Amino acid sequence: MNKKLHPYVLILMPLVCGLLAWGIVSNAIHSQAAGGAYYVKVGGSGSGDCSNWDNACDLQAALTQADAGDEIWVAAGTYTPTEPAGREATFALKTGVKIYGGFPEDGGTWEQRDWKGNETILSGDIGTEGDNADNSYHVVTAVGVAETALLDGFTITGGNANGAADNQKRGGGIYNVSGSPSLANLTISDNSAERHGGGVYNESGSPSLKDMTVSDNSANQWGGGFYNISGSPSLKDVKVSGNSAGHNGGGIFNFSGNPSLQDVTVSENEAKFSGGGFYNNGGDSSLVDTTISDNVAKQQHGGGFYNAAGNPSLVDVVISGNTADYGGGICNASGNPSLDNVTIGDNSANYDGGGIYIPFGSPSLDNVTISDNKANYGGGMFTKNCNPTLIDVTIRENSATFNGGGIYNESHNLNLRDVIISDNNAYNGGGIYNDKANPSLEGLTISGNTATYNGGGFYNYYGSPSLRDVTISDNEAKNHGGGLSNYGGSTRLMDVTIRDNEAINGGGIYNYNSSPSLENVTIAGNLAEQQGGGIFNASGDPSLVNVTISANKAIQINGGGIYINTGSPSLINVTISGNEATKGDGGGIYNEFTNPSVINGILWGNTPDQIYSFGGTPSVTYSVIQGDSVYPGEGNLNTDPKLQGLADNGGFTLTHALAKGSSAIDRGNNVVCPETDQRGALRPIDGDGDGKAVCDIGAYEFEFVFEKYTLFLPLVLR
Repeated sequence: MNKKLHPYVLILMPLVCGLLAWGIVSNAIHSQAAGGAYYVKVGGSGSGDCSNWDNACDLQAALTQADAGDEIWVAAGTYTPTEPAGREATFALKTGVKIYGGFPEDGGTWEQRDWKGNETILSGDIGTEGDNADNSYHVVTAVGVAETALLDGFTITGGNANGAADNQKRGGGIYNVSGSPSLANLTISDNSAERHGGGVYNESGSPSLKDMTVSDNSANQWGGGFYNISGSPSLKDVKVSGNSAGHNGGGIFNFSGNPSLQDVTVSENEAKFSGGGFYNNGGDSSLVDTTISDNVAKQQHGGGFYNAAGNPSLVDVVISGNTADYGGGICNASGNPSLDNVTIGDNSANYDGGGIYIPFGSPSLDNVTISDNKANYGGGMFTKNCNPTLIDVTIRENSATFNGGGIYNESHNLNLRDVIISDNNAYNGGGIYNDKANPSLEGLTISGNTATYNGGGFYNYYGSPSLRDVTISDNEAKNHGGGLSNYGGSTRLMDVTIRDNEAINGGGIYNYNSSPSLENVTIAGNLAEQQGGGIFNASGDPSLVNVTISANKAIQINGGGIYINTGSPSLINVTISGNEATKGDGGGIYNEFTNPSVINGILWGNTPDQIYSFGGTPSVTYSVIQGDSVYPGEGNLNTDPKLQGLADNGGFTLTHALAKGSSAIDRGNNVVCPETDQRGALRPIDGDGDGKAVCDIGAYEFEFVFEKYTLFLPLVLR
């Protein structure tokens, strides 16, 4: 009786047959190679002709006899080179020859090979056992070989490159020049070099390193674990750990080469000077899915990564737990590195730049997180003389003993876009400390930062930074300037919100001896324990145009909205409403010994009063000032401006809209009227329908809308 096969069986049969055929073919291929293989055991036995395990030979003999296409199978044990004579003895790789370690001590099949369980050691300890003074200069060499030269499944140890000739001072474990060998499943440990490359030295070659560990090697100068010059090595699934360099590059040193690292861990390495984990000097290194952690640069720069020159690319990289004097995580001394989706966390610097230190160059950071780093200055980042660009970067929970918890900046060309700076802390400038620089900053959020002295969010010291589309919120200073402390210079703020910050004086802004410019700015909900809930101004001449100052509070003394002590601020088209001096005077403005100018301003709903002046004479014209009588000055009013609640009425910042019938509509001075209101709406326009375009008073321009009427005509029947 014939039965039809199930359709699924018909589908699966070719696949099963294919897999079986592949298994047969692959075994046949390996059997064929093994048929011409050389077999190596410790001491050898039998005839020693290398033809099988019973007649296994010495590794040096097998290497001498093997030709391209041959394999060498090596049983577990320790092997030392014997050719050439003396300390130049080395295992020299050959093009086309594949060397496999990890077979059982007595030999075995390919399936029994286990390079982890059957440790196969290539040792440079050729002289007095345990005394590396007479060890081989290089345990393994690869000079001019192609990628078909394979070394797989070994531990390489005991090389000591400290000879008289230059090449004898490099590459204790592996010495590769102009070669591209394939290296896999290796442990390279406890090798040393007088100069460079304690574990591996690569010059002008493109070796492939896969599934390897490079550990506990040392170089007196550069590249304790790995040294690359003018080569393009490929490292995949490699661990570089516990290595040390007497100068630079504890783990890896790259000089004018283009190494490629993928799924690599560089950890617990140490350099006396710079680049505890990785030192890059020229070339275009590529690091992908790589972790650089717990490395140390003892005396200088770049605990994790140091870029002296070149344009390295770091993608999906974690840099954490590293330490240096400058740049605990990264130091960029020159060049233009690119960082994409990189995390820089838990690093520390004894001096500057806990996360990243940028004295020169033009690094680009995109989608980078800089967090939990520590330094004296610039807990997250320290910049000077450089042109860095940061886009979609988060800088959070960093700390500085002195200034700049998130960022310490001395660069005129710091370019920040869509950057979040949050929950950092410092003595001055919890979020940012700007030192005599004039950067342009756009699209920032500065929130939740703390300063134990001045400038919870931002501290400017004699610089002239420009801030546009920036929110400074929920920051705190234990002394002055919860949101912004401006000491000297000429800060410019456009489309900026400063809200819900706290300080002793100047909850929102503390301004001393400087003349900042504020345009299209909202200062709301800030708190001062003493004076200047919104703004504290001393010895400065700030300019405020299209500014809303709302719901700020001074608890103990004076100036709920603004406190002015010396200086001559200029206020044009400002709205000051809902501010409070709880126990003092000047709910809106407290003026002491100054002569500020207010034109086209609204001061309404502040408590206990709108303007309090002590020893000065404010000039107030074309303004709406709440009170029983009209405040002295041309064009002033005391009738209700009908302010609406603080809301999003368009533009970058919140505003108080004017309701229809407001006394502020079309009553301003057109001579000083700005071209737009705080939202960016055109001024002046006709707000009361009389056909005349007159500027409104305050920060908001009311747009008159003609009422629509429906005209009903009689129906005529014909």
